[in-house]
Formats: sequence, structure tokens, C-alpha cells
Amino acid sequence: MEKISDMPPRNAPDNFRSFFDLCPDFLFVLDPQGDVILANQAALQLLGYTESELEGMSVLQLHPEDRREEAAAVIWDMVAGRRNFCPIPLLTREGRQIPVETRVVQGRWNDHPCLFGYSRNLSDLKRSEEKFRSAFESNAALMAISTMDEGRFVDVNEVFLETLGYDRSRVIGKTSKELSLFEGLDTREKLLDMLKKGGSVKNQEVRVRNADGKTLIGLFSANILKGSSGEPLMLTMMNDITDLKKMEHQLQDNEARLKVALSGADLGTWDWHISSGRIFFNERWAGMLGHEPNEIEPHVRAWEKRVHPEDRDHVMEALQQHLDGQTDAYETEHRIRSKTGDWVWILDSGRIIERNEEGRPTRMAGIHMDITARKRAEADLLEHQARLEELVKERTRRLEKAQKRLVTRAVEAGRTQALEIILHNIGNALTPILLKVEKVTMQSSNEAVKYLKACHDELWTHQGDLDAYLAHDPRGREIFSYMGRLLDSLSGDETEIHESASTIRKAVEHISQILKAQSAALKAGEIKERLRVAELVETALVIQGPSLDKRNIAVSTDVDPDLIVTVDRHQIMQVLMNLIKNAYEAIDALGSEAHGKKMHIRTFLENNRVCLEVSDSGAGMTPEQQARVCDPGVSDKAPSGFGLYYCKTCMEDQGGTLEITSNGEGKGASVRLTFGR
Repeated sequence: MEKISDMPPRNAPDNFRSFFDLCPDFLFVLDPQGDVILANQAALQLLGYTESELEGMSVLQLHPEDRREEAAAVIWDMVAGRRNFCPIPLLTREGRQIPVETRVVQGRWNDHPCLFGYSRNLSDLKRSEEKFRSAFESNAALMAISTMDEGRFVDVNEVFLETLGYDRSRVIGKTSKELSLFEGLDTREKLLDMLKKGGSVKNQEVRVRNADGKTLIGLFSANILKGSSGEPLMLTMMNDITDLKKMEHQLQDNEARLKVALSGADLGTWDWHISSGRIFFNERWAGMLGHEPNEIEPHVRAWEKRVHPEDRDHVMEALQQHLDGQTDAYETEHRIRSKTGDWVWILDSGRIIERNEEGRPTRMAGIHMDITARKRAEADLLEHQARLEELVKERTRRLEKAQKRLVTRAVEAGRTQALEIILHNIGNALTPILLKVEKVTMQSSNEAVKYLKACHDELWTHQGDLDAYLAHDPRGREIFSYMGRLLDSLSGDETEIHESASTIRKAVEHISQILKAQSAALKAGEIKERLRVAELVETALVIQGPSLDKRNIAVSTDVDPDLIVTVDRHQIMQVLMNLIKNAYEAIDALGSEAHGKKMHIRTFLENNRVCLEVSDSGAGMTPEQQARVCDPGVSDKAPSGFGLYYCKTCMEDQGGTLEITSNGEGKGASVRLTFGR
């Protein structure tokens, strides 16, 4: 399959090559996940990667490791329009940080959604230091000093040796002719003649051979130096452009394909030289307006005067914002007058591609797309929508009457099964409330209160001789001790009452949640959340705690705190409540002589799915009972028989399952919940 980076670009302007490959700053094309599709030469050279190494790499890996999460958040904020730029530095392959100002916009590359990233290099001082290093030793070009007439090498830099594959001892003292350096026999003589006549040679394309005989293409420059004895020497510099020449041919092919793509996509293009106002419109740009190319003045005013008066202000404002650097790109939808006087709707977009040394924009390019048909369709859609809304209103008025009749019939018919389930679930939640209320009621009339009254009566009777009574009467001396114990008892009761009240409050809140959740269920509504299974189990045990404590049932758990499921909180909570209630009722059914009143709750993973299991030491079931225990209306103990049917239905609604196993009567049972992926 052809890779995206190898396919011809379809939505780039004509000048894409100069913008992308000759831009001195970092340019990236990313896929929607932030992986690099393409990077320009500046990015490859400054970051130290090859094109193949960068391709497919996450752009976050080009940021310092401790700031990658921050970089991801900033990038998506820029895509969403919440931020203008990212100040986080880029990281070279060697770990050096380069200060940049990065901007990211959404776009399309080869008809695929993509992100365009532009990182402006702010390390001026660093670049200046590198630029003004020793032009000889540190230059990236092949540098050499040779005698004028013979061309005998006096010195060469390391790049010269590495690029051509020579040892220094094989070069120094030899002539270019002895090394067969130039591919043409008279190449050096021609260059030398140019040097003597003009005083310098600038960027002459030459072909040279390396030590293995392979031909390299270079841009050759030369100047005349004076040696220590005043003799004339030739200082030469050659930039290896072999790979660039290959890329140039590829880009020429891409450019040709781009023109075909623009034509096929029916896009007009424009290229605006801002300082002079001159602008180049291609043939399709003019054709959209019914003109021949020579009928359009090649100046920006030719476009400005054709913009619809009602659109002109917002178009000029959007253009100025981009020129001022407030936006990453210019894009508007506006009307332009055609040759016939009709208005053509245009999607106009572009961006700055050149700036001067002061950073001011000098050139901007973009595309025109005729969206008149789309605009007409939108207008027709709005009109149709208005008619539909009126029809819907009328239909709604009729339906309201019918709905009232249907609601009345539904109420009369009743929803027995749903009401039975709701009452069953509320009953589960009411049990701990009743237990706690009973206990609080008993505490409010306990013996401590009676004894407090007796102490009061004793003190009241002896109010006339309290000193003697408290000092000498044994009952008087014991009153302080009893009062202290009484206070401790009342304090403990108060704490337990608070705890009971908290349990009652949670249970009441759960009843409210049952009513809301199951009311929503009747309306076919559902809200799913990512929840920790351990939290659900803990909450269910807190609410059912009084019922379990009353029966002296030992509950053990083996619950993984990190397991997460995506479910409707209230439905799954009710399922757990039902299962815990069924378990302790099964233990009750076995009788008080049962060995070990135990309940165990555990979680585990099976086939990458989360499972929760509630096991009890209760009455168990026969195979026949297991086969029909989840059927609606089946119960040996409850009035409804909807508990397990409701639980199974809830699990299936959540994309899961419910399974019941038992080794027989008197041998307990286990209920396993398996949640959906």
C-alpha cells in the first residue's frame, strides 16, 4: 500500500516546495494522532534525525520527557482554538533543547485529515555562534585551501575528508588532477579562469568523485587568499547537494502532480506579493468568476473591489489578523462578484509564506474554492427546516392529545412488573433503615435514662442535707461513680446513634437513587460511568451492614481496588444490594444451626473481562431451582419473585451476564456477574 508521505499532495499551494523545504524553521505534517508524516529539511538537520527516523514518530517525543503531557495538552488546546502557540522547547536526538514557538492547525494532507505544525526557532544567539565559528574547521561544507596554478592541496577540513572518503595523508600535497577529483578534465581550469577574471566564484554546480569513484554533485564557491609568503592561494567551498538534486527531481514530479490535483479538485490559487500589491491568479481562479486570466488585473485591488460590501469588513479583519500574527492561517467564506454581476460564494484560505529580515510578511499564498452550491443547499435546508418545524408543531399538537389518551390507558393498564421490581428494590434498601430505627428507638428508652431519673429523685429528696448525704450515705457516694458511667454510656449511645443516622441517610439516598434510576429505566434512559468495582462493593456493604450484623454473618472480601467497569451506577448498585440480600436470606433459610454464617465477595479477570462473585454458606439450590430461579415471578421466599430476574436483566442491559451455581441443597450458592468489555 502506498504510504501517505509518498502520495502526491492534493491541497497544497503551488509554492509549497519553497515554503516547506526552504523554510529555515521547523515544519511538520502530522496525522490526527500526532505522529510525524513529513518534516522539512530544517527539522531534519537541526533535530539530527533522518526522514525515515522521524516518520511515524510521535511529535511528543521531540519534547523533553518531563513536559510531554503538558505539550500534549497545549497542542490539543491549539487545535481547539484555546491557545495560540506552544512555548515548550524541542529536543534534538542528542538531548539538546532548542527554544521554539510552536503553532498547530488542522488541515488535510493527501485527502486525509492532518495537523500542520510550525515551530519558529528562537535560538538566535546559538545560531549566530554556530554561523560565525571558524569558517574552515566547523563549516558543514567541504572546505579546502590549494595553490592557485597547480591546485595542490595545502589543507582540507574534516567534512572534506569524510564526504570524499580520504585520509588526510592521501590528500595534502596532492593535486586535484592526481586525485581525479573533478569529473570533467577541464573543470578546474574553467573555475580557475572564472576566479581570476571575477575575483570570486559563486555557487557553480560541479561533479566530483569520491575515493570510491562515486559521483557527487556540489555547489562550488571560491575566493583568492594570500599565503604566509604572500603567494596566491585558492579557498574553495563545496556544498554537497547530491541528495537535494534527487529531492529536486522528486519535487518537480510532485509539483506536476500537484497541478493536476488542483485542477481535479477545482481549486483556484493566488500568490500575493504584499509589499507591491501584485498578485498572481491562476486560470481556475478567474474561471470561477467567468473571466479569462487576462481580464483580471494582477493586483490585490482586483480582488478587493469584487468582494461583496456586506462581507468586506469581516474578510479584511480576518486577513489583517493573520498578517498581524494573531492567527495561524487566513480563512473566510464570502461572496465575490462574477463577470455577469452574480455573486459567487467562495471559501478563501491562505497563509504567509515569506517574511523579511524584520519578520514582516512579504508574501502570502492561498486557494479559492467555489462553494455556491453548498450555500444554496444550506439555504434550501434552512427553508425546509423551517417548514418542517411548523409541520412538527402542528403534528405535536395532535400527538399531545393522543398522548394524553395513551398515558391514561397506560396508567389504567398499569405496569405491574416494573412496579413490582421497584417495590422489591426499595424493600431491600428499607431493611437496614428499619433495623437502625428499631435500635435507635430501643436506645431512646433504655435503662440508663430510667436510672438518671432515679438519681435525680434521690438528689431532690436529700436537697436539704446534700452535704451529709453525699459525704456519708453510701448511696450518695456512689452517685458520682454512676453519673460518670452514665455519661460514658450516653456518649457511646450518641456515637452509635450518629452512626445509625448516617447509615439511614445513605439508605434513604439509595432509595432516592432507585426511584430516579428505575424511573429513567422505564423511559429507556441510561447513563454509564467508569466506576471502581471496589467502591460499588463497599457502598453496598455499608447499606446492608445492619442486616448482616443483626444476623452475625461474617463477610470477607477479595476485591481488586484497580478494576474498573463502565456501567449505570444505580442499576449495578441495586444488583449488588439484591445479591447481598438474597445471600443473607439464603443463610437464614438454612436455620440457626447452620455451620458458619459466611459470605464472600471477590473480583477477578477472566478472558479480559471483569467478574464479581458473591458466595454464601446458605441453603443452596437443586439443579431444577437453578434452571428457573432467574425467571420472572419465581421465588420461594419473597412476594414478587422479581429480584434475580431484575438483576439478570440489568446485567444484560449493561452488556454483561449473570450466572448462578450451587452444589445442591444446604451447600451454599454463588452468583457471578461478568461485565461487558
